[in-house]
Amino acid sequence: MIKQWRCRVLVGFLVSAFFVQWSWSQTVSDGLNKMGFVDNLEVLYETREGKSEISKIQAFINDKQKEYDSQMLAVDRLKQQFESESRNLDRITGLARQREIEDKGRQLQRLQEDIQADIILKRDKALRDISQKINEILIEYGKEKFFGVIFLQGELQIYVDPALDITSQIIRIYDQKYGGPLVSGQSSTTP
Repeated sequence: MIKQWRCRVLVGFLVSAFFVQWSWSQTVSDGLNKMGFVDNLEVLYETREGKSEISKIQAFINDKQKEYDSQMLAVDRLKQQFESESRNLDRITGLARQREIEDKGRQLQRLQEDIQADIILKRDKALRDISQKINEILIEYGKEKFFGVIFLQGELQIYVDPALDITSQIIRIYDQKYGGPLVSGQSSTTP
């Protein structure tokens, strides 16, 4: 009787162990070992919001470049005028004109530095805001699709199997979730 009971317990344990192992292997094969790769920059450049932000930054750069060019042209005119009149100017007027040219040159340099700082701020804010949204989507997508890990594609990966690249799905989900204004020349349908 004890021998029969041990046999039943052993068989029950083996059957339980089999089902636990089978269940665990099914969970692993269904997703916990799945991995994916996302090209973060491609998501930035291909989403409607990313394209819109890049377009706004480029418009800002173009406007500031015009402002800078205009002021640089004014400094160049002052220099040319000073060179053509320098022989006829008295010493005090000549020094005043040189100082004015130097001041305008410093203002121009300061404008260039301010523009560069503004561009960096705008770019970093857009990247930060969009990256936060991408991260939220990646977490939701990874949980929903049972990914074990999702990597950002970068220089460390020499080769990534295209079947593991989920960038296009993330772009599609991003545009559905966050939309964003259409950039001119872009169709109104989401890929």
